Amino acid sequence: MRHKRAGFYLPWSPAVLALTVLIAALAVAGCGGAEKSPFGKALSYLPEKAPFVIAFDTDIDGSQFKDLEALVDKVPAGRQARKDLLQEALDSMKADDVDFGKDIKPLLGNRAVFAAPSVRDLTDDDTNFILAAVTKDEQALTDLLESDKLDLKRSSEYKGVDIYKEKDGDSVLAVNGPEIVLADDEATVKRAIDTKKSDTSFSEDSFDSAQPGS
Repeated sequence: MRHKRAGFYLPWSPAVLALTVLIAALAVAGCGGAEKSPFGKALSYLPEKAPFVIAFDTDIDGSQFKDLEALVDKVPAGRQARKDLLQEALDSMKADDVDFGKDIKPLLGNRAVFAAPSVRDLTDDDTNFILAAVTKDEQALTDLLESDKLDLKRSSEYKGVDIYKEKDGDSVLAVNGPEIVLADDEATVKRAIDTKKSDTSFSEDSFDSAQPGS
């Protein structure tokens, strides 16, 4: 996900972009724990010194998402902007025969992360971000990928992780069971997989300690 100085560059198909917009719904704080939660598993794709990490709650029926809607609605023209964005996402999915209730909603519910893995990824002219998440329903994810509704095709396997590439673009999606990592290029995705398999990945404790007031 490269952010050029002149604007935001997202070379994804409408359906993939809609999926990303819906997943990146609301930034929230994390929570620690000895066992890795779905959130901890998403964080594990990031190096321990990642300079920029935002967590997102994907539970669209949860109170935090509703609080965000209420906050946006208080902004002048905010309610209309929210409706327009939602309608654009739904129209994009409809064009690709993606059904939100059947194909997308079952995947949502866990926290996801949007991050720059390194300082260079954050400061270069073409900044590079990744999106990592653990979907709630692995079978629903498999069915969606096999349905050919997304502009993605399985291209290879890397260290036991399936790699999907955008058919008419550069975006790459790694799928490890219910876990997904999305980036603009294969090298970035592979770095994330290498990080997860190492002992130097970002932790929930690290995320918690970086929160204001912690």
